[in-house]
Amino acid sequence: MEAVATRNVLNGGNATAPSRPYDPAYDPLHTPTPGQGREYAPTYWIGTAGEPPADDGPITHDIDVDVAIIGSGFTGLTCAIFLAQEYGIKATVLEANRVSWGCSTRNGGQAQCASGRLKRSQWIQRYGLDTALRLHEEVCDGMQTFKNLIKDIDCDPQPGGHLYIAHRDKAMPALEKEAKLLRDVFKYDARIFDADTVRREYVDDKEAAGAMHEPEGIGIHAGKLAFGYLRRARHSAPRCTHRAP
Repeated sequence: MEAVATRNVLNGGNATAPSRPYDPAYDPLHTPTPGQGREYAPTYWIGTAGEPPADDGPITHDIDVDVAIIGSGFTGLTCAIFLAQEYGIKATVLEANRVSWGCSTRNGGQAQCASGRLKRSQWIQRYGLDTALRLHEEVCDGMQTFKNLIKDIDCDPQPGGHLYIAHRDKAMPALEKEAKLLRDVFKYDARIFDADTVRREYVDDKEAAGAMHEPEGIGIHAGKLAFGYLRRARHSAPRCTHRAP
């Protein structure tokens, strides 16, 4: 199929306005659809990200595309970016509401070298050592890709690693064991901090008993990152539409 090359620059160079208010009763685990044309949830990220950037307006008729990407969250927008950069494919991103309306602007704003909730020791138990080592290499590659992506995006990056804070003394031996595994097996320089170091250098957590520090971790402003991804995606030629049915 032939990609649509025309861009809705006639959208006034503005973001598509919502046609419906945010529904505070919306629950993605129970509601069958996210709706259409809804306003953002009133999160800190959205409230401090500035005005949403221009998009390509709503879909008003049938179109032919090379690739259709459903959803304009972090995954959808970066997919469009890489398809354009690596393969010259001008994808069309279809969003039911507003750019990154869902989880991408309702999260903790942390980039980590992780894959789900399992620790590296649990990777080994579940998948075996060889697979765990390859998975570690993959998540580290992902972190480097993320760093490259945000070089030119004003998303308030705060590097410095990631802390796993223990709030009971009895939890510290498990963190110490995990940190040793990370250093010895994965060659990943995890360190153990005592409570005073955590409070003095990182966060004044009165209940902290200590922490494990992983070297890779970046805090970001999720709303600014989403808007930056949209600007970069549209600059790379993909079409980003909103209020798609």
